[in-house]
Amino acid sequence: MAPKVHTVPATDETVTVGRFDVSKPPVATVSSGDWVAVETRYHYNDGVAPGKTIDDIVGLRRAHPDRGPHSVTGPIFVEGAEPGDVLEIRIREIRLKGYGFNFNLPGEFGTGALPEEFPTGQVKYFALDAKTMTAEFEPGITVRLAPYPGILAVAPPLDWPEGWPVGLARARGQPGPGSFHTVPPGPFGGNVDNTLWTVGTAVFLPVFHRGALVWTGDAHSKQGDGEVNLTAIECAFAPITMQLIVRKDRRAEGAWAWPVAETRTHWIVHGLHTDLDEALKHAARNTIDFMVRERGLTRHDAYAFASITVDYRVTQVVDLVKGIHALIPKAAFADTADGRWTLCDPTFPW
Repeated sequence: MAPKVHTVPATDETVTVGRFDVSKPPVATVSSGDWVAVETRYHYNDGVAPGKTIDDIVGLRRAHPDRGPHSVTGPIFVEGAEPGDVLEIRIREIRLKGYGFNFNLPGEFGTGALPEEFPTGQVKYFALDAKTMTAEFEPGITVRLAPYPGILAVAPPLDWPEGWPVGLARARGQPGPGSFHTVPPGPFGGNVDNTLWTVGTAVFLPVFHRGALVWTGDAHSKQGDGEVNLTAIECAFAPITMQLIVRKDRRAEGAWAWPVAETRTHWIVHGLHTDLDEALKHAARNTIDFMVRERGLTRHDAYAFASITVDYRVTQVVDLVKGIHALIPKAAFADTADGRWTLCDPTFPW
């Protein structure tokens, strides 16, 4: 049977602000291999819009305690997905809505990399030109857009223990039973904020619940690695189109128990922790595990290869749990030097 294309609009029924609610009924049910076009909303359920001041945004923040600002669309139930499987998510197309914004909250909130140096907040709005894929930052300063979903997630596990497993207090990640804060990323993906999770990339996430329960949101049109003032050029998608594939041939173990991604040129593994040094160590361990599992290297050789060829980049430092992503060059290997996919399911051609 040929894959179907499903459409999920952004409505009050499909969008949740600031939480992944595991008990929420699915907004769509798809078969493995189906495509789904998902519309998203701006922060706080379209509450941040041109004309809104930083004081308005502070008011929204205070009105949503223990929640992220993100409007996430989902969950999408993928038939056949079971705990321990891996879900392959191929990002096929992204279409932008008309405007974007960037803000930093006042320093009293302790957000961003330098809250103590910015006691006052600011918001900037941008017109997004979908034809030229640019936005004017200021007269004479042009930003080239590179959209991607800041949040791409499966539903987190329900048994989040203290510190699990990224050094985060349970109450910060799971304020209530079965409900998870959208700010801290984790093994389930979520607010990873990796700019390389874009069109043409395949993202692999471990499955914790039957049906996987996929969410997306926190749309970005441009972000620098680090996202140091708290936000990117935040936007909304109209829609993002993805293919969802259940991988029974892979188990959520080792590096595969965490987000993995593949581009035409690199394999990408991640490290996540509240301590940036620990996130780097985590990314290095996942690099070694990946190279041993997928390329047959010894642990010592994988460690050496990582030191010689793998670039470790700061993903973001502003989401409670910080991120490091490791770029493993496919060109180093004779069988992938031509850019062929090696991790994606060959049953479904791109």
